[in-house]
Amino acid sequence: MLQSAGLILFAILAQAPASAQPGTKPVCGDVNATSEADRKPCHLDVSLFTASEQPSVFQDVKIRTTDLLEASLSVENKGGSITYAPLLYGLAVYRPVLSELRFRVSQKDNLTTLGTGVQYNPLHPRSGRGAELWTDLWKELDQKGGTAPPPQALKTRLAQQVQKVQAQLETERDEYRKVSTFPPGATPEQLAELRKRQEAIATSITGLREQIVVANAEIAAIDAAEKKRTDDRIQNFYRRLISSALPVVGVSYSLTLFSTLGGSDQDTNNNGLNDFEHRLKARALTVTADSRVSERFQLSGLFSRAWDRATAEEGANYADVYGLGVTLGGIVAVLDKNYKASAAYLESFFIPSVVLGGAVEYRRCANSQDAGVTCPDKLERLTALTPFVDLKVSKTTQFRIGAPFRLSKRAAAAGSSTDVGVVTALTLQLGEPK
Repeated sequence: MLQSAGLILFAILAQAPASAQPGTKPVCGDVNATSEADRKPCHLDVSLFTASEQPSVFQDVKIRTTDLLEASLSVENKGGSITYAPLLYGLAVYRPVLSELRFRVSQKDNLTTLGTGVQYNPLHPRSGRGAELWTDLWKELDQKGGTAPPPQALKTRLAQQVQKVQAQLETERDEYRKVSTFPPGATPEQLAELRKRQEAIATSITGLREQIVVANAEIAAIDAAEKKRTDDRIQNFYRRLISSALPVVGVSYSLTLFSTLGGSDQDTNNNGLNDFEHRLKARALTVTADSRVSERFQLSGLFSRAWDRATAEEGANYADVYGLGVTLGGIVAVLDKNYKASAAYLESFFIPSVVLGGAVEYRRCANSQDAGVTCPDKLERLTALTPFVDLKVSKTTQFRIGAPFRLSKRAAAAGSSTDVGVVTALTLQLGEPK
């Protein structure tokens, strides 16, 4: 039998070098850059959440809008996934929708899912809206005069003076070494003169060193003023970006393959049907919308249409599955009070925090009575209420703990039944964004 190639695809994507991107990568998020365009943040962490906005029922159907990475790896339960966005930084100029193209490979319960998705992201700093906001903010601040640029010309002159004084200092030190060597047979008058010369040079050296200290302190003050000006501007830029009334809208499509992709016919249960007739288990189309209501609050929604086979056996037909999901969440605690001065915040607005959220997910199997149709998990309807806590320690360390509360209706030969269950989920996300 030919088994699913999910692990091979994982290895290929995991080893794909970042340098394999087409074109020249843009420079961004460099707060020390001289170009204002290069200081603008590279991307915005659109979602407050560490994992899927729909954590229980639809966690695998959405290629997340927060996967704004060239490559990312996440591990959840007994499965894993890799998301790859080849054009996000591969294009020197950000292109709406096109730059947001991403691909995902995931594997769970011996099933491999291949997906692709795009999104329209009005919150991206490198988008046309982001560029316009960045320029307008600079103009407004300049007109107000409250954030006038520090005297860079003075910094340059001070740096030149420091170089000159350092050269003089080396000359004086050489001279001091010379007068510190007493000639043989020197008279008392000559020795007294050498001592006076030593004292004069020592005084000169002390004065030169003080000049260097004062000049460097002034240069440091200018640099500090420039950093504060840049930090304030980036924070204002962030607030204006997320003030957009437009949500981030994404569309994704995925295919799920059975673990056995090919081979000879088999009928292990002797029912006259090939056990491995079908290769494609499911396909799904998903539309999502994520809105950052404020810096610390998010509202997300999802609509899903899926076609799902229960088995690969001959005669198995697709179940028509519809789904809806709504998630609310917000930051309840910040782990670093000085996060606005951190490189992670200035580069991508990452906030180390504890996020409390809740999700409502509803799934319905519309054709459960049709011949050859078995609904996913043999459920006609499923409603999941999931409170969860996300712990965002750093870009590379993020955890989620949730407790889905499920209400389900099963199709039965005699009537139906309702099941209630509580499960705890743990999610670990690895990989640092570019």
